[in-house]
Amino acid sequence: MSMAKSLLHTADLHIHSRYSIFKRIVNLIIVIVMVLLFVNLWFVDKDNAQDWQQKQRTQLGNSLGLISSKIIAQPLIDNDTARIEQLLSIVMNDPHVEAVAVYDQYGQQVAQQGTVNTIVEKYLDDGHDTPLVFVKDIRVEKQIYGYVRLLLNEQSVMALHSEYQSQLRQQTQVLGMLAALAALLITRVFYKVRYRRYMHPNDVEKRNQ
Repeated sequence: MSMAKSLLHTADLHIHSRYSIFKRIVNLIIVIVMVLLFVNLWFVDKDNAQDWQQKQRTQLGNSLGLISSKIIAQPLIDNDTARIEQLLSIVMNDPHVEAVAVYDQYGQQVAQQGTVNTIVEKYLDDGHDTPLVFVKDIRVEKQIYGYVRLLLNEQSVMALHSEYQSQLRQQTQVLGMLAALAALLITRVFYKVRYRRYMHPNDVEKRNQ
């Protein structure tokens, strides 16, 4: 009788040992999969953020440049400096614009409003952010009469986008935590079922009958 109990105990230990190895392997696989998923999500989020930032910059700058070139074209042709200055002051009302300047077809400055520092000076000055620069042709019927240059404040341009990205990142983190908790619960239920099948196969068979 004691021999039979000893054999049963040895068999139970063997089954439990196999179950423990299986459990550790599954845990390792789950951890690896979760890490890979989070790393992949991080890279995708980073790439998408950079792509949207570039689109946000170029879209606003190109739109303002196109509008400015259209409204300044006729005063530039008429050499109406006063009217050009008036239109530049309207452009400067946009909170994203740091400076705007108009040049003739030979590159000579006609009018300017906003910051007087050059782009190089701003770049070398550590206390100021380098502005976003956009240059647009002032063109009428395929003939170029001059150029308009816009300097945009990058922080102002990207303020809404940065806030949106921060909220999106927080939502992604919350979803990741919920997914991890769901995976833990599913794994726990799976282990309980497997444990019963390994350790108490007779009980499972009786229930099935």
